[in-house]
Amino acid sequence: MRNFPVNSLLDHLSRVPLDIPFGPQPDFGPSPGPFIDTGPCNPIYIPPLDRHFRYSCMNFARSQASPRKSDCNPRARKEPREQMNMLTAFIDASQVYGSTLKENRRIRLYRHGMLQVTPLDLLPNDKNSTCVKDGPGDYCFLAGEMRVNEHPSLSTLHTIFHRLHNQMALGLFELNPNWSDEKVSMSHVITFGHTLIPSKFTVGREKIRLFRMFNRPRFVLRDDGRSIGKFCSGLMEDHVQRYDRFIVNDLSDLLFQDRDNISMDLASLNIQRARDHGLPGYNEYREVCGMHRIKNFEQFYREDPERAVIFRRVYDHVDDIDLFPAGVSERSLPGAVVGSTFACIISQQFRNLKFGDRYWYENQNRPMAFTPGKGT
Repeated sequence: MRNFPVNSLLDHLSRVPLDIPFGPQPDFGPSPGPFIDTGPCNPIYIPPLDRHFRYSCMNFARSQASPRKSDCNPRARKEPREQMNMLTAFIDASQVYGSTLKENRRIRLYRHGMLQVTPLDLLPNDKNSTCVKDGPGDYCFLAGEMRVNEHPSLSTLHTIFHRLHNQMALGLFELNPNWSDEKVSMSHVITFGHTLIPSKFTVGREKIRLFRMFNRPRFVLRDDGRSIGKFCSGLMEDHVQRYDRFIVNDLSDLLFQDRDNISMDLASLNIQRARDHGLPGYNEYREVCGMHRIKNFEQFYREDPERAVIFRRVYDHVDDIDLFPAGVSERSLPGAVVGSTFACIISQQFRNLKFGDRYWYENQNRPMAFTPGKGT
């Protein structure tokens, strides 16, 4: 199951600013029916008699749009709405070191290029975070990315990278004792998965429900920091769910459940966020990836009758089908986890990340690379 925290860590290379606070919120009142809103709040309305939720809508804050020319000049050509990324655009370990100088300064020790740790070699205290503190000894973790406290397995991976940095920094300082703290510190800076996540995690001899650990660092803090090793062992031993269209209830019903039992649905959030960002529908991506468009539900039924029956209950036309539910319900390619559409998107994305990054370690003539033997 080790791909779950890794997927989360990669996913946290981007973070869009929201127009209003995002998270579980009290009921907003009865649903007004068909809902179209261009404002910052675009709640997901919940139908009556839902199998879990007893309130009428789920909080959803729209992503802030980046400035457009038409905002300043009404005569300028209209441009599509685009979202801002508050983080960096590369796989650059900004989750470890932060995406801004201010974030980086908060976690540095300013000695031998090391990052701050507690006496138990755990992540330092973030006094500004709002994780759930169940006991007097609990505190929220500080890392290069603010979502470090979302789940203990993610906190564990952050801790491992944190420790790895300090180990490498000390090694570099021993080889180059004349290097300054700044030079040592900077010399070695280095979401389909939701259907794979199980409802229970092995931590030592325990099996703990996923939803009980959201935003609760106490599961890492207990046992004098030895829980890091227990989480690592559990992540290596536990099996992921089979890749399919189903998501465990801990994510579809109990996501980020608070003390008032207000929770969220991850699948609904994924679909709504794609609509908020203006992502095209499933058919558009099929065409971009070199596959034929599905023209009607009859054709869909001949190719995949089980999916066709389900989507026909929800959508009026095949062009309305959203990317996320259609993508996760595709049959896996031979020897692969995902189906053809997601395989196409993922491969193109990682190709762009590799060849669009001048610092990528496999690219020739990259700047600031170690010379042969420098780091040995």
